[in-house]
Amino acid sequence: YEKMLSHDFTILANLNYSSARNEVIFADEAAKPDDYAYKYRMTGYEIGQIWGYITDDGYYKSQEEIDNSGLTYGVGKTPRPGDLIIRDLNGDKVIDEKDIAPIRHSTVPRHTWGAAISVSHKGFDLSVLFQGHFDVGSGSNSFAWEWYDFRDYHENAWTAERAANGENITFPALSQTQSFSELGNTFFSENKSYVRLKSLEVGYSLPERISNKIGSSRIRFYLNGLNLFTWDKMKFNSYDPELASQDTYPIQRIFNSGININF
Repeated sequence: YEKMLSHDFTILANLNYSSARNEVIFADEAAKPDDYAYKYRMTGYEIGQIWGYITDDGYYKSQEEIDNSGLTYGVGKTPRPGDLIIRDLNGDKVIDEKDIAPIRHSTVPRHTWGAAISVSHKGFDLSVLFQGHFDVGSGSNSFAWEWYDFRDYHENAWTAERAANGENITFPALSQTQSFSELGNTFFSENKSYVRLKSLEVGYSLPERISNKIGSSRIRFYLNGLNLFTWDKMKFNSYDPELASQDTYPIQRIFNSGININF
């Protein structure tokens, strides 16, 4: 879309949007035994469907609660107070791979969009770029850096004292060894939907009568920024929802300024 409101005022807008859903109708996979909560991992699900344990019931408060749960564990790890509670989906009183379930959306976005808008008026120009995607999740694995690359959410990790005081808890109990909470689960599966002001640039071009004095056809000053603002629902907000996988590399906000001289 381009609109000239007057001889020296112009707006140019480019919008794009795509929406797509998929389903694996058939995959040559053997069905899991009847005691599995979900018998298939591909057939009937979207490409990139995320799988993991359901941990929406909070944390174990004490060793007594763990002992009284009546559960045994076939995952090579046993829970401690402060670990995430994993649901026994098939009801056999054993936490193992038979309790793995589809969680969140797939890693393939259902909706993606972008909007680029440019405005110019009397030598001034402004351009902005928004982008985003919706209905998309991240993998359920609790990546190693979420335990050992310490960040602000670790400051509110579960401790018996913090739980007793009713304080805000944002992470399971920390551990120097492998934790029961590290199993791929809903706690570590992110909603990676986001809207981002990807870039913004403001510029000013000197009148031709001034630039022509040095033999230039155009002299333009500019200031721009990249990754200026992001609106998302990420639990661990030091990761970039735009990336296909989690990464320890922080989101960079970049600013540039300069001058373009054309001869």
